[in-house]
Amino acid sequence: MGSITIGYFAGRLTAVICGAPPHVVITAVQVLGAALLLWGTLFVRGWEIQSFAGVTLSERVNQWLYRFLYCAGTIVVVWSLASAP
Repeated sequence: MGSITIGYFAGRLTAVICGAPPHVVITAVQVLGAALLLWGTLFVRGWEIQSFAGVTLSERVNQWLYRFLYCAGTIVVVWSLASAP
């Protein structure tokens, strides 16, 4: 919910300050957001790094990267939608 809120207000603020962006810019930002979401999916690694407790450094870094990329991707996609005319 935080990512959606940040993305929405960033998009509205951008639209107010800079005006409505051209469709090419909106499309490029949407592609960037989708790329971040898909890249985050690639950080979900399989059984090769899992321990019994799930607390190793590699598992934690994997979770942090996954969550960061998903939050960033969501912010960028919502930003592009909120700044559209």
